Amino acid sequence: MNDDNIVSMQSIMEQCRFFAESDEGQLPSLWRKVVSRIKSTAEDSEREDLINKRIPLGERLASNTHVLDLKNGVLIIESDHPGWIQYLKFYQSFIIKGLKMENPDLKISSLAFRLKGKEEKEIDVYQQALRKARAEMEERIRKNEEEARKFFGD
Repeated sequence: MNDDNIVSMQSIMEQCRFFAESDEGQLPSLWRKVVSRIKSTAEDSEREDLINKRIPLGERLASNTHVLDLKNGVLIIESDHPGWIQYLKFYQSFIIKGLKMENPDLKISSLAFRLKGKEEKEIDVYQQALRKARAEMEERIRKNEEEARKFFGD
C-alpha cells in the first residue's frame, strides 16, 4: 500500500465541514477578491502601455485563473497561460496571507498550478506539490541535524 494515498479521517471531516458550512462559491470569490488586490509597480510608472494602465495586473490575473480544488492545505489553481502562473508564483506569499486574512478557517499552506488544457490530472498536480514540500522539509531537517551535531559535538 502506498502511504501517499492515505488521508486521515480527521482531515476529510474538516474538509467536509468547511465545504458544508460555506456557500458553493466562497473560495473562488475569495480568490478573485484577493488576487484582484495585486498591484504592479509598472502600473504606477509612466509607461505608454495602455493595456496595463487600463486593467490592473490583479484583475487580469483574477480573470485568467481559477480555483480547481483545495486538498490538504494545497490550493490548486488553473491558468490559461504559463505567464500568469509566473506572476502567481511571484505573489504567492501575498495571496496566501490575503486568503488567510479573509477567512482564517482556511488551511492553505501552498499553491499548486495547472496549465489549462494540459492532460495532467488534478491528483498529479497535488502529488507534485506534495513531493516538492516534502523535499524542502527533508532538506530543512537535514540542515537542522547538521547544526545540532556541530553544536553538541557529535
